[in-house]
Amino acid sequence: MPCALLFDITLTIAGPTRKLVEGSDVQFSCLTKANPPDVSYRWFVNDQFALSEMTSELYLFNITRRLHNSLVRCEAQNSVEKTEESKALNILYKPQFKNRPKNVQADFGSYVTIICDVDSNPPPNIEWTFEKTKKVMSTTSNLTVLVSNATVGRYHCKATTPGFGEVNAEASVFMRGKPVIDSPHVQHGTPSETVRLECVASSVPVADRIVWTYHGTVIGTRNDQNYYSVLEDPTEDGVKSTLIIRNSRQEQFGAYNCTASNDYGSDSIVIVLVPKKDFMLILAIIGAVGGIIVMIMIFSVIGFCRRSTSQKKKKAK
Repeated sequence: MPCALLFDITLTIAGPTRKLVEGSDVQFSCLTKANPPDVSYRWFVNDQFALSEMTSELYLFNITRRLHNSLVRCEAQNSVEKTEESKALNILYKPQFKNRPKNVQADFGSYVTIICDVDSNPPPNIEWTFEKTKKVMSTTSNLTVLVSNATVGRYHCKATTPGFGEVNAEASVFMRGKPVIDSPHVQHGTPSETVRLECVASSVPVADRIVWTYHGTVIGTRNDQNYYSVLEDPTEDGVKSTLIIRNSRQEQFGAYNCTASNDYGSDSIVIVLVPKKDFMLILAIIGAVGGIIVMIMIFSVIGFCRRSTSQKKKKAK
């Protein structure tokens, strides 16, 4: 009379704790009771056969977040029957940006959304704060902003996972508009040397045309490249235009106009180029004046002493 089949499979995770943390090593054991007792094993991770593991144990080394929610399956078989058992992995890991927040731009009165796309297990706690006010604007991944003069600026995202630290990032909301020039109205240069005047224009979109004029004449073109040239360099929120004056002459010192424009309008500034005083000459003048003052003080003291001595002699007589 044949023996009755007793076949029971359980799957357990060996180790001091059942919490799986990213970076750790994990051992799985497939425990069986069977009759006949001769059992063969096969392991699968997300239905992918683990070719190297043909025993009742499976080892995974340096597990990562990629295995989170993966299904580990043990398949056991004897000459009578085949059965299987599976277990889902719950791996704890620190916060990490899937996609960092990106700057956005829009017209006045439009709505924009910036996203703090962070992955962690357990899920992170998210805070959006506005740099200008330091107030918490949202505690969800998505922050929607109505674009105005009061809401443009930098927003800070902080994602915190208890026990696993935090990550931070920033994104700015820009309002489309005409350029705004912010440069010193008075700039200096030394005659006979190369002089540089700077005109910094901030705007979204970036100014696509910057024009320099002197006494009403456009400069920095091919027609006067022996005397002037213009360089443009990007800045964080616009462009910097530098007017270069080679071998500057006295008649080139005066009022220059810089105008920046885009599709939304333009802005202008008058920059006065003033000769820079010779530093050594200034020191010499200061030294000479200081020397004269010291001599005056010395002669004053000598004169005072002589008068005092003369008065004492008269009183003695």
